[in-house]
Amino acid sequence: WEEALPIGNGRMGAMVYGKTWTEEIQLNEESMWYGGKVDRNNPDALKNLPKIRELLFSGKVPEAEELMLYALSSTPFSERTYQTLGDFYLKFKNPKGEIENYLTGLLFKINNSEIQFSNAGHPYPILYKASTGATEDLKHEDESNQYGAIGMNGISVNFLDINLKMEKGDVLVCFTDGLNESKDTYQNEFGRERIHKAIMVSPQEESSKILNNILNAQKIFSYNNLLEDDLTIMVLKKL
Repeated sequence: WEEALPIGNGRMGAMVYGKTWTEEIQLNEESMWYGGKVDRNNPDALKNLPKIRELLFSGKVPEAEELMLYALSSTPFSERTYQTLGDFYLKFKNPKGEIENYLTGLLFKINNSEIQFSNAGHPYPILYKASTGATEDLKHEDESNQYGAIGMNGISVNFLDINLKMEKGDVLVCFTDGLNESKDTYQNEFGRERIHKAIMVSPQEESSKILNNILNAQKIFSYNNLLEDDLTIMVLKKL
């Protein structure tokens, strides 16, 4: 249990074990207690309250404390035992090979205005085109045949190249899923649409300003919620 990662929002919680092929998630929910609802108000409380006050005003504190213990304590004295909601298991496809280390990434080749890159397990980059004044997701035409991460022995991978030529004013934004999967207090994800909108706030500005717009939008959305994954953003702009 000490090897799991605790997450939650105050009402629901989970311990995530982070296994490779079979993920185990232990779930909690605040209403999960054994037994039904119980009225724990002590029926002797009201009639003994004047006596307790009298003892206190008379300086008989020990006697007042003893009476309070019996007259004001909840009945039953202890709460019911808290129970977990259950264990949730996810089994993933292609259980081949032993996985010890692997990495995800974007590999770039940049030649002046021409960019060639291949994606290994990261979200699709977003491109702002100055000529159209719009943003678009950079996906390969045959994206169903692009999959995998680097270094996973025994598991087939296929990386496809994407080529583009950036014109003056174009902006390319790359990021890890710690950005689009960051959550607010209601566990809603930041998502890609908000990234598109943050880029469109001032795409004509320098790259550092665009980066700050994205980070500010994420901070306002998450309202100081802790990130559940790493967050890396790279902004490239053709001058």
